[in-house]
Amino acid sequence: MRTVNATIQAGLDASVTVPVYLVECRMSPSTLYWSTGGALTWNSQSWQTAGLEVIRVNERGGSIRIRNDDNSGASLALNAGFRDIEFRVYQYYNGDAVEVFRGYGGKTTVSAMFVTIELHADRGANTKVPRTRIAPPTFTYLPKKGEVIQWGEITLKVEY
Repeated sequence: MRTVNATIQAGLDASVTVPVYLVECRMSPSTLYWSTGGALTWNSQSWQTAGLEVIRVNERGGSIRIRNDDNSGASLALNAGFRDIEFRVYQYYNGDAVEVFRGYGGKTTVSAMFVTIELHADRGANTKVPRTRIAPPTFTYLPKKGEVIQWGEITLKVEY
């Protein structure tokens, strides 16, 4: 169970509770501050609307979407990239916020209208290299040093 302060509890007790999400994207050299609820100020930062939509988020990960109808999202995705960039997601109620996710950007999908960014709590979820070695028993029949391999009209000699 999570303990919340009085401001957030008042928001939770309201008859209709729709959280505003704040997303902090820690790109270098500057951090981007996005909001689902329009421009606002919290924690001494100005949070700007970016056509942001939080599709799903929890402590293990999630996905967010920013608008791309003016190609600004694609420009960020293609020029700077979101993989391994630190992200923090907050739920904002009545002037206060609670962090609901801290992790890293992963796979990014660019379309004409949106850029979707997958979020992962563990940076290792973004790795692409296989975590196996080229050695027995997976690769049992490796050529020996000096062996000649014929491939059509090409002759290869193993030198390692």
